[in-house]
Amino acid sequence: MKFLNKAASDQFSILNNIPEGVFILRKDLLVLFWNRCLEKWSNIRKDEIEGKSITEYFPSFNKTLYRNRLLQIFKAGPPIIFSSQLHKDLFPCYFPNGELRIQNIVVTALASKNKNINDAFFTVQDVTDHTCRIKEYNALHKKVFQEIDERNRPKNQLQQANDQLELRIKELTIDLRRANENLREEVHERKKSAEESIEAKEEAERANQAKSEFLSRVSHELRTPLNSIIGFSQVLERNKVEPLSPDQREDVEEIHSAGKHLLELINEVLELSHIESGQIALSIKPVNICRLMEQVRTLTHSLAEKHGITVIDEMGRNGNLHVLADPFRLEQVFLNLVSNAIKYNWEGGSVTLFCDETSDSYVRISVEDTGLGISKDQQASLFEPFIRLHSHNHQAEGTGIGFAISKKLVEVMNGVIGFTSRPNKGSGSLSNYLFAICLRIPRSRRKLVTKHPLRKKKTTKI
Repeated sequence: MKFLNKAASDQFSILNNIPEGVFILRKDLLVLFWNRCLEKWSNIRKDEIEGKSITEYFPSFNKTLYRNRLLQIFKAGPPIIFSSQLHKDLFPCYFPNGELRIQNIVVTALASKNKNINDAFFTVQDVTDHTCRIKEYNALHKKVFQEIDERNRPKNQLQQANDQLELRIKELTIDLRRANENLREEVHERKKSAEESIEAKEEAERANQAKSEFLSRVSHELRTPLNSIIGFSQVLERNKVEPLSPDQREDVEEIHSAGKHLLELINEVLELSHIESGQIALSIKPVNICRLMEQVRTLTHSLAEKHGITVIDEMGRNGNLHVLADPFRLEQVFLNLVSNAIKYNWEGGSVTLFCDETSDSYVRISVEDTGLGISKDQQASLFEPFIRLHSHNHQAEGTGIGFAISKKLVEVMNGVIGFTSRPNKGSGSLSNYLFAICLRIPRSRRKLVTKHPLRKKKTTKI
């Protein structure tokens, strides 16, 4: 204190007993005062440093940055605060263990003997404990918030999951709404289509009923005069009182033949109409195929004799087979197939009848001939009504409805009819037409079919 006047020394002596460091610098950085607290913190005695430049002990005071700021203090400028966090090189003080103290330094202007120049009054506050407590508080605060975050994380994850679920539900709701709209449109379209189909079906049924009624009436109206014409032609042919001349007899025979053909056509058209409208009555029962085909062969004997055709019967070679069918209608079908095989064959040709049991509880009955055969582009039209594929090059009579009736009769008896054909030049040496009909075997006879050795063929040789 020898560098201060007595009044100032008395005034600042009290500062020796406060728990903060205090020192005073002159403009030339000479230390005017150094209290006891600083002696303890810096290990620099009061009598050692007072009267000497501060830069001898703390060189950073000589840095331009600090000298310029202190110059403002010497000119009575505003107070300056130096934090050891930012300015720890300015005034470093250490604990006995070598750890750097954390200090805040406040510098204010202090009036001096020279009224134009002030001294710098430094107050040094040790904030190490305070800073550590702040750090501990901050660490605790951080830890608490981390724990809160950890505790809230499942909640946040749940909230995030709920948000995603809500978003997904919204998306699915939109998709479901669109799907429902599309479904309603599709249901509406299908309902509309179903209604149109029902209307079309009802219209077709009405048209079919009208057709059946029309055909029934027309057939009745036509058959009556046709029967009269046929009857009168027969009377004229048999009249022995006034016999016909050769020319007249030829004309009457032509009338009789045309009338019979027209009557047959009317009957077949009416029958086809009844089958299509479901008005045909069937009596389905087990039918012995060998016996039925024997009857067919007998009924077509004269026709085969007329055309010079050999009918070969191999029906018995696979045993006494039975099928489920209407015997009358099945006989009608085979009469049509065998008659056509005879009529559209070559003179000296043959027709072969045979059957075999398939592996799926069906019997296949086949009619094979050596006739004309048909080309592939015509085969699709074979079962169409009023189609006569060989009428342009064959003289055989026919209505063109027989195959159509046969197909529908087989189908209503739960069977299948098909054929294969290969056209040739009429040599008669190859089988060119093969019709096959598959019908179900009666359940009670499926395991009772007895196999016999190949029987001798029954042939009708003309």
